[in-house]
Amino acid sequence: VSSPEDLTLNVETNEEIKLLIDIIVNMPEIYRDVLTYRYLWDCSFGTIADIMHCSVSTVKTRFARGKLILEKRFKEKAEYEKCE
Repeated sequence: VSSPEDLTLNVETNEEIKLLIDIIVNMPEIYRDVLTYRYLWDCSFGTIADIMHCSVSTVKTRFARGKLILEKRFKEKAEYEKCE
């Protein structure tokens, strides 16, 4: 993990990657967009705020909430699929 904002998910298989993508695609747009800009496009919080026409603090809040949603759903679905 290179920084405190990095996700602590163990994504090791193609199935886990598919699961991660499914979660991101189905999460609320305001969180999905912030995570996409930050992780895929490597945008700063300031740049994301400009793109989304909101404050940096709003972006940081959405980022933190989006990460929590992503981590929670990933762990829940990963556990559920292990039981099947």
